[in-house]
Amino acid sequence: MRPDRVVEPARRLSFYLGTVVWLLASISFINDLAAERFWVRALQIVLLLYVCPMMMAAGRPISAIAATLSPQAQLRGIRLLRSDFLRAITNPITTSVAMLGLPWLLIFTPWNISSVQHQWLDAVTRLIIVVVGFGYFYARLQVDPVPHRYPQALSLIITLVETIADGILGVVLWQGPTLNVDYYERVTGANPAMVRTDQIAAAGILWILADVIGLPFLALLMVALRRDDQRHTADLDARLDAADDAPPADAGDESGGGGLWWTQDPTLAQRFGSDG
Repeated sequence: MRPDRVVEPARRLSFYLGTVVWLLASISFINDLAAERFWVRALQIVLLLYVCPMMMAAGRPISAIAATLSPQAQLRGIRLLRSDFLRAITNPITTSVAMLGLPWLLIFTPWNISSVQHQWLDAVTRLIIVVVGFGYFYARLQVDPVPHRYPQALSLIITLVETIADGILGVVLWQGPTLNVDYYERVTGANPAMVRTDQIAAAGILWILADVIGLPFLALLMVALRRDDQRHTADLDARLDAADDAPPADAGDESGGGGLWWTQDPTLAQRFGSDG
């Protein structure tokens, strides 16, 4: 099957735009200035960690790739997808910790300055940022096949917690000590006051801009939550209709089965409750 018949045009466009954002953040003036201005580096991190991966994950790339594979290769892919390793690394806790921890690790360790000074390390760093971001949005949006499907209500709760965590990073950069003053003075000739201003701007980008970009993601989660509820309701209605069409059981069968028919069905018992 052709990928364009599996993935809707709007989703393909989303993936293409995400690729453009990746290129913009990697080979344009943004990448050139990231080594000289901290706020530009922060903008690059936001683009690579949030914008690009979210748009690419929304484009259903796994489904598009699977459509080009042979049936045997698809079966191998399904086995890989169900592996314990992928289930562990796509767990909401794992992806959220990686997403939240990466900016802290990058900014508050020598990693950041070392990467902008060495082209090969910077390329690897940008790739790591995109991979972490893609893993996060892939596991949260769940528009592609995933190792384990989690309730979208859980994603909404996690998103609210992450919003607070993003704010903490912004406050620490805003109110904390100025980072890497010697490096920026040597490279750009900026005085400490200019370096401080750049760091405050970076704090605003990592805090406010990241939260603003998170609004489309929140909207996507709300849509996914509504669709999950609609599917659950449709499945429940189908089970109720099937139960109504089934011939009534006699009293002996009812007592021998351990109670009323709806108490034996896991979905219905969870919805209505069971006293047995």
